[in-house]
Amino acid sequence: MKAAIYSRYGTEDQLDVQDVATPEPKPNEVLLKVHAVSINGSDCEFLSGTPAYARINGLLKPRKHILGSDICGVIAAIGSQVTDFQEGDAVFCDNFDRLGGFAEYVCVPASKLVRKPSGLTDEQVAAIPQSGVIAMQSLTTKSPVSAGQSVLINGAAGGVGSFAVQMALVSGAHVVAIDHGKKLNYLRQLGVEEVYDYQALDRQVLTGRFDKIVDLVGGQSVLSIRRMLKPDGHSLVVGGPVRYLISTLVVGTTLSIGRPLSQGILAHQQNENDMLEVARLAETEQIQVPVSAVYALEDIRQAFKALRTQAIGGKVVIKPGGSVKAEERSS
Repeated sequence: MKAAIYSRYGTEDQLDVQDVATPEPKPNEVLLKVHAVSINGSDCEFLSGTPAYARINGLLKPRKHILGSDICGVIAAIGSQVTDFQEGDAVFCDNFDRLGGFAEYVCVPASKLVRKPSGLTDEQVAAIPQSGVIAMQSLTTKSPVSAGQSVLINGAAGGVGSFAVQMALVSGAHVVAIDHGKKLNYLRQLGVEEVYDYQALDRQVLTGRFDKIVDLVGGQSVLSIRRMLKPDGHSLVVGGPVRYLISTLVVGTTLSIGRPLSQGILAHQQNENDMLEVARLAETEQIQVPVSAVYALEDIRQAFKALRTQAIGGKVVIKPGGSVKAEERSS
């Protein structure tokens, strides 16, 4: 089978599509023929080896050589202990602890599988498991976002942010979005009216305005975030440099003791119900799955480069088999 392999940390240039042996499922696993797999921020981190926590896959060089966790495919073979699924079933999953999705076939524990919703395409379904679930959990943890509230999403044009802004809008909240200047029109297309370029933003205009802040990229100090919250507001950090996460965990949590205002870190939990709820929102057209481009496996370097250089917002999907080229689907 074909697979995108990397053996050193670095840029997309480290990815090389090679012929490798097709894996065989263990008794509790299935072998999936991969139809689509999306690129997550975690894939970019594991590829580069930064931030420091991304080297959980190996301090000096990666131990797992095929990235890709958010997978949609069809079961090609089942292990001897698998009883809930059969060959030919269309499924999707978040295979974060195993990875292996950037390939024509991958083995996945049957316990991780969710049946594919019939009303969504393979590409749409592959975009949901990590980004859609993190977005949903960021808006419901601590205090669920509700109608009339004001929500700030920093890093709003990425995969998670593109889901989150739409979900917040569906809840009836007023959404303010921050991202790179070249992505502001994309955010407007998602329905956000108040958007800011992070490089030109005067944060004084945001002081004291928000019931909830979701920070997907880090870079803001604990006190800066605190100043933007209402007296009973909540903020959650979802990503960013290690020093920023530690600062939020230590300083933000300490300052919140005994006060209605709170600051914390979102610990993403894989959750089948949340995956299906995001899919339901998409199937009922309350949100759109933000797939901005689809690349063939052979073009995976180009796909990662588009994300690294901020050339594209939303989700980027890889389709093994070479049937789709980037120029046919990118926007």
